[in-house]
Amino acid sequence: MEREKNLRQIINIKNLIKSEPSKSHPISHLTKSRHSLQIPTRPVDFVRQFPSIFEEFLPAGIASVQPHLRLTPQLLDIDSKEQLMYQRHSYTHQAADRLFKMLMVVHTNRLPLNLIELFKWDLGLLEDYVETIVPEFPNYFKVVVRKYGLPELEMVCWSDELATSVMEKKNKAAKGMPVAFPMQFSRGFEMDKKMKKWMDE
Repeated sequence: MEREKNLRQIINIKNLIKSEPSKSHPISHLTKSRHSLQIPTRPVDFVRQFPSIFEEFLPAGIASVQPHLRLTPQLLDIDSKEQLMYQRHSYTHQAADRLFKMLMVVHTNRLPLNLIELFKWDLGLLEDYVETIVPEFPNYFKVVVRKYGLPELEMVCWSDELATSVMEKKNKAAKGMPVAFPMQFSRGFEMDKKMKKWMDE
C-alpha cells in the first residue's frame, strides 16, 4: 500500500504528458492543474520523487525556456505493454462485468455518468469507457438521457450468471442450498454456547 499510495496521481500526470503533442509538459504548469491531478504536495517536489518515471529537461530552440517534464523510456515501455493489455478481450469483458455488477446493486439499475466517473478508477475503467467498452456490450448497457438532460448508463437486462457469487459457483451444492463458510479457531478457543448453536444452525 505504501508503494502504491501515489499511483493515481502518477497516472494522472502520465496521461497529461501523453496528451500533449510534444509528449512533454512544463513543470510550472502542473501547479495550475494540481487539484484535478490530485497532487498532494508541491508538483515539482512530487515528480522529483519518481526519477524512473518522470524526466526533467530543457527543450531546445525555445526562448525563455522553462523546465519540461517527459516520460522516461522505462515508463514508456511499461505504458505500451499496458495499452496492449487494454486491447485484449479478457480485459474488456472483465471491465464490463464489473461495471454491470455495480448497476445490478442499484435499485433503479442505472447511474448518471458523472457519478460513475467517481468510481472509474476503482472499477479499472478506461477514460473513454463510454465510447470503447459500453458499445461492445449492447446486451449489458445503454446510455439514456432522463432528468435534467444528464446522460445515464442503464442496465439492459438482468444476468443471473453475474448475480451468482464466485463462492456460490465453487460450491457444488450451491443450488437451493446455503453456502458453507468453514471456520477454524485457535487451539484452546472456547465458544459461547449460544454462538455455537447459531453457527450450527
